[in-house]
Amino acid sequence: MPWTPAAITSPIPTWKKMLSTWERVAVGAYDALYDVTFRTDTDAETEWRKVVLKFDRVQPSGLSDDSALIAFHIQNWTSGHPDASWTTTDYTQCEAALDEFMTSMQFWYGITHTFKGYWWYRMNFAEDMDVGGVAKPDSKRFAFTGPPTRVTPKTQAGTASGVSLPYQCALTITLQTAAPHHWGRVYFPGIATSMLETSADIGRYDDAKIQGIANAAAELVDDLNTNQLFLVIPTTQTNKVLGGKLQTVSGVQVDDIPDIIRRRRARNPAYRKVGAPTP
Repeated sequence: MPWTPAAITSPIPTWKKMLSTWERVAVGAYDALYDVTFRTDTDAETEWRKVVLKFDRVQPSGLSDDSALIAFHIQNWTSGHPDASWTTTDYTQCEAALDEFMTSMQFWYGITHTFKGYWWYRMNFAEDMDVGGVAKPDSKRFAFTGPPTRVTPKTQAGTASGVSLPYQCALTITLQTAAPHHWGRVYFPGIATSMLETSADIGRYDDAKIQGIANAAAELVDDLNTNQLFLVIPTTQTNKVLGGKLQTVSGVQVDDIPDIIRRRRARNPAYRKVGAPTP
């Protein structure tokens, strides 16, 4: 069941907007939002949007592959209250903040990946998360999204120097909430070898570059909040109790350890040879 925050009688004032830092976004003003994430309701105002960012990947001649995808969940508020009626202005404000973020990230992913745009989907929790006392699988706890509510094409190839790491390698952007067990993560694709540390810390991303990415992600959160558009993490279970909840993102963290996302592995080899003994 979706949650409905307690009524806030006035818009969130400017001084309470999230403050951007490289490691954490200050969130004193959002403690109240966390306090109400454990209330459920069926009000349509609990609706939010998922924006999917797609990246095409270069393949050897004659081969094709799936796009690499990342996604953010965003809830719209108006005058201090959740608002399901997304307008063109709401979308364009979100995309302006995302454009700024992607412009910063362009320097860290390689020419093998091209950002192709935004696909927006209407999201809500399924009201019947359990049937006959048996919990539905996680994938069935959300209402059917239907077709995209908006598609905004882009063409932005990466500009990072050096070749890209294998497709499975990703950079993790952790979206923190006030509930440590309900954090979200974005696994950014196409990271180039120029992102790697060149000194003793072999196999890790460079510290200075990580700080720049963390700043860019925190700025995304801050820019969205300025227009009462909030990054959220949807959860469907708390302490083994089913219930749809939106956890407000309260901080951003990026570390230097590459992650491996197996589903991004290239599907088709361009070259394969059976070994034979040599004389």
